[in-house]
Amino acid sequence: MQVIFFFFSVFQIVSAVDYLHSLQILHRDIKDENVIINERFHVKLIDFGSATFMSEGRLFSTFYGTVEYCSPEVLAGNKYVLFQAVQYH
Repeated sequence: MQVIFFFFSVFQIVSAVDYLHSLQILHRDIKDENVIINERFHVKLIDFGSATFMSEGRLFSTFYGTVEYCSPEVLAGNKYVLFQAVQYH
């Protein structure tokens, strides 16, 4: 039962992220504290305070989110392209 719940939860998170990306929205702070589960075991993403709109070629130089989950390149202040970073298809 735990394995089924795990895969069901991961599927819902991936589906939510895919939906956000289809709207050109990037959450930028997905972590366990920002995922809640309701009484029917439906997963919801919360805390969109770090979210931003994506556009191809747009460079970012500021960091939003949780430092512990951030890459060294971003912490060093290097500019990065979000649109390329999230391409997982």
